[in-house]
Amino acid sequence: MEEYIKKLNKKLPTIKDEELKELIQKLIGERQNLSDSAKIDELTGLYNRKKLDDVNEYSAVVLCDVDNFKNINDSYGHDIGDKVLKFVGDCLKSNTRTNDIVCRYGGDEFLIIFKSCPFKVVVDRMSKIEAAMITISKKVGFDVALSIGISEYKAKDTLDKSIINADKALYYSKKHGKKRLSIYDEIKDLK
Repeated sequence: MEEYIKKLNKKLPTIKDEELKELIQKLIGERQNLSDSAKIDELTGLYNRKKLDDVNEYSAVVLCDVDNFKNINDSYGHDIGDKVLKFVGDCLKSNTRTNDIVCRYGGDEFLIIFKSCPFKVVVDRMSKIEAAMITISKKVGFDVALSIGISEYKAKDTLDKSIINADKALYYSKKHGKKRLSIYDEIKDLK
């Protein structure tokens, strides 16, 4: 479909009928809007996994999820669980840069793609996000915490490989007490 749109855009200057030209431009715009909206998570307003198809460069990948989220839903209801996800999404978005990509990866899991960012800055920002969970906890009236896994881009890594490494670091955080940040390079040789 994208190829078809590209062809239409190339032919547009050669079309003489102004009304037809205007209709084609409108269709192209609507197609782009549909494509963009398909990449947005309805609940949080963040990107969803489909946005990852657009990523071609990055410096680090972060995976995080809300600790004990099933208990939050079970104890307080899904409406409160949804509010927690929105608050967390807002927190992640407000603590990253505009060119970084923040996605709701699935359920209570979020993914951040940091672009052209020194690794120390990535770790510092994620530490600030950990601390910001106190504010969210006060808003909802119970403890909300994140487990976080970070993978720094290495030459020849694919995005999929970096996500897998971030997921291993996230699993390490979960396994070793939750409410913590783990860096893949620091834990990759540990059991």
